[in-house]
Amino acid sequence: LAEGNTKECSALMLALLDERFDAAQLLLDEGADIHYTRQAPHTRDRSRGQTALWWAANKGHLPLTQRLVELGADVNLPDDFGSTPAIQAASHGHLPVLQYLASQGANLRARISDGRTAFHLAVRDGYTTVVEFLLTQGAADPNDRGSGYTPLMVAAENNDAAMAALLLANGAEVDARHTGSGIYTALKGWTPLVFAVNGSYTRMVRLLLQAGANPNLSMPATSGPRGEPLPKRKVIDFVKGKRGESVARILQAAGAKQG
Repeated sequence: LAEGNTKECSALMLALLDERFDAAQLLLDEGADIHYTRQAPHTRDRSRGQTALWWAANKGHLPLTQRLVELGADVNLPDDFGSTPAIQAASHGHLPVLQYLASQGANLRARISDGRTAFHLAVRDGYTTVVEFLLTQGAADPNDRGSGYTPLMVAAENNDAAMAALLLANGAEVDARHTGSGIYTALKGWTPLVFAVNGSYTRMVRLLLQAGANPNLSMPATSGPRGEPLPKRKVIDFVKGKRGESVARILQAAGAKQG
């Protein structure tokens, strides 16, 4: 069965991890413990605290998810990183599993340890249908922050224009600013437009400007990841090299001025 870090996985977890779903069904037929929680030491893959339901949701297997819930698995039990079965389903784009878990009382607003929710992770990975579902369920705030980022900042940094348009249509603040907290001091004050300009994403820059982004906002002086000082900058100061020439022209046409 599964390769890699499988320390202290149950046989049922191994079957799910390796996508041997027939074997998982057989193990359940034989009375496998559905409540077993993996107690491996904390590792880089944040593996501690997983359950069979966590893995079924992660793999997007609806029949096994349903069976585990019917057998009494807790739909809101998180791993030690705070990730619940619903967060696993959302962050891997498994909409039918997420919808089922929601119907069974899953908390769609649960947060992992860095403050992000299922919504943040679905935005990050471009799962538009999952994002739409969470919005319709009232389980998503388009201006909620995770690690200092709003969802629109994430979409802009990922150059996901479709996601950005969806977020803007649902009330995302186009000039929201990154908090610059923790390890993200270098991003203090950045707006979605700065992320787009920094990536030389012309289509995203146009989209944000059309939505009312201010091309003349200033980013405060701050420090970089190694403590190096970073000066106060304007949006246009983030234009980079030849790829950024078209971005600079778009900003200048919108009235942007250099610091």
